[in-house]
Amino acid sequence: MVDCSRNGGHDFNMASRKAEEATWRRYEASQWLESQVGPLGISNQPTEKELVSCLRNGLVLCNVINKIHPGAVPKVVDIPVASQPLTWDSQPLPAYQYFENVRNFLVATEELKIPAFEASDLERDSVDMGSVSKVVECILSLKSFQESKQINNQNESNKQIKSPLHMQSASIMHSKATTAYPSDACRSLDLSATLEKTVPIESNFQQPEGLISQSCLFMFI
Repeated sequence: MVDCSRNGGHDFNMASRKAEEATWRRYEASQWLESQVGPLGISNQPTEKELVSCLRNGLVLCNVINKIHPGAVPKVVDIPVASQPLTWDSQPLPAYQYFENVRNFLVATEELKIPAFEASDLERDSVDMGSVSKVVECILSLKSFQESKQINNQNESNKQIKSPLHMQSASIMHSKATTAYPSDACRSLDLSATLEKTVPIESNFQQPEGLISQSCLFMFI
C-alpha cells in the first residue's frame, strides 16, 4: 500500500519550500526596486498583493527601466497619487492613468529581450491565480540586466585604460631601437665599406710605360 501520510508530508514540504522561495524572490525584487527609485511604501517582505499594488500604475516600472537603460520609455505618465502608498483596498485608478505606462514598459522589455509579463498580470483577479511570479521574474531579470551592463562597462573602461599604456610602451621600445641603430649611421657604415673596397683598386692601377712614351712621341710629332 502507498503511505498516504508520507506523500502528504512530502507535498506539504514541497509547497512550503516553494512558498519560501517565492517570498524570498519578492523580497529581493522589492529591495532592488527601492535601491533604484526609493521607498515603495510597502513592507520589507511584501505579499503578492502589496507588491502588485505599487506596480500596477506602471510609474515605478518605467522609472526603473529608464534608470538602467536611459530612454527605454520616452514618455512616462506622471500620476499625482503615485507619491502616496497605494493599498490594495483603495479605489482602482482610471485605466488611462496607468495603462500607457505599463504598455510602454512592456514594449521596452521586449526590445531589451527581457522576460516580460502581461498587463493583465497586474490586475486584482490575476494575483490569486499566481501570475505575480511572472512580474517578479521580470523585475529580477532587469536586475540581472543592470549587473551585466555594469560589468560590460567596467571591462570597456579597462580596455580604454590599457590601450594608451600599450601604445606608449610600444613607442618607447621603438625609440630605443632607433637610438641603438640609427638609420643614418647604418647608411654611413655601408658607404664607408664601399669606398674602402673601391679606393685601393684605383690607387694601385698603373699605366704601362710603353703606352706613356708612345703618347708623348705622338704629341711631339
